[in-house]
Amino acid sequence: MSQPMQLVNRRLYSGSADRTVKCWLADTGERVWTFKAHKHSVSTLKYHAGILFTGSGDACVRAFNTKTGILQRVFRGHKLVINCIQIHNELLYTASHDGTLRIWDVRPLCKRGKRRGKKERSLQGRSPQRGSLSRLFNNKVGCVVHREGGGEQEAVELM
Repeated sequence: MSQPMQLVNRRLYSGSADRTVKCWLADTGERVWTFKAHKHSVSTLKYHAGILFTGSGDACVRAFNTKTGILQRVFRGHKLVINCIQIHNELLYTASHDGTLRIWDVRPLCKRGKRRGKKERSLQGRSPQRGSLSRLFNNKVGCVVHREGGGEQEAVELM
């Protein structure tokens, strides 16, 4: 299995089977951070707005502040390994071997990554327009839009 890697400016983020993600200075090879939190090998990662999102075989996605190295949030809901992460319009899309695609609103988290010192706010889910993602997928995909606070979940089928 290949391990994920992403280069952002001068920093290289690499996921590992040892359950960590390491941040390196690309031009010197010096290790800057080691992000530890996963209970299984790291299968995917994506940098966005000062936050490093990492997916793992533990079926969770974690969000780390890349300036402090602090774990900001754990996204739970999948049953099997997370195999890809994408971010678009401050929405986090996670796909898993369990056959589901989940969508998470990460606007407050990304704003917090840009402006340190702000108090945490709960994330509010947002429903995408029905069919707005249909052009991106060739297969039927089960999708759940998460809303925190009330624990509501809205199932959406993408065609």
